[in-house]
Amino acid sequence: MQSFLKAAGWCALSAGAAAIDCSGINALSPKCNSTEAAYTRDFFYVGGEYVSSTVSGQSIFTGQMYVEKLTPVRGINQTYPLVFVSAGVPSGTVWLNTPDNRKGWASYFVEAGYQVYIVDITGNGRGGQYDVAAFHLRFGSTDNITQDGFTAPELAAHPYPQAGGHDKWPGAGVRGDPVFDAFQVSIVPLAANSTTQERTMRVAGCALLAIIGESVTFCHSGSCQYTVLMADECPDLLRASINLEPSCLPFQSLLGNPAGPDG
Repeated sequence: MQSFLKAAGWCALSAGAAAIDCSGINALSPKCNSTEAAYTRDFFYVGGEYVSSTVSGQSIFTGQMYVEKLTPVRGINQTYPLVFVSAGVPSGTVWLNTPDNRKGWASYFVEAGYQVYIVDITGNGRGGQYDVAAFHLRFGSTDNITQDGFTAPELAAHPYPQAGGHDKWPGAGVRGDPVFDAFQVSIVPLAANSTTQERTMRVAGCALLAIIGESVTFCHSGSCQYTVLMADECPDLLRASINLEPSCLPFQSLLGNPAGPDG
């Protein structure tokens, strides 16, 4: 048996060999298996337009949305495609594996036979070029905001008592914890101009639906304003919209709903 394994190129681990730590960033090791579902991947861009840059005076293409298409290896057996839209903190990668390397939302639906599309919103992540006058950036999240608002609200002074019962984030949920740091390092800048962001997402979102047909959208937090715009612009292409903790609810946010550069 040992000679067969060597001939086949396999390495046999002894019964007493130490277990491999594949949590968090350790999953990058070639010795670790992926937790994601088996799929084929395509990518493309939709929306956007040529504009004259205020910096160079030459034309650039801006306002486009990055899209990944994930097709189940076992085939599609569900009627409607699913479109996952993130708030940009992090980018669309938030729908893939989790910071502690557990299976993400996309994999669950791929395994169920859905065609899955994941987007990076315009001016964010892999969203392409942007003109600094139209898409000036701001930070996505500080370590304090992430900890108090997402990973360890039970440790902060909050106006709502339910925060004290939070226990769902893996690990300590504070800076220095490997799972927290794996999440925080994925944060990317956000566009500070909400008017331009919403205008381009309205166009790009419906351009995507026009290509793939009637679909179901998934949004979380700030991204739910974009699926609302899509429902307004091209309602016939939206079968349903699943809103997870949507920002378009009339409640005060962790930051107190501060007015941005556009009011």
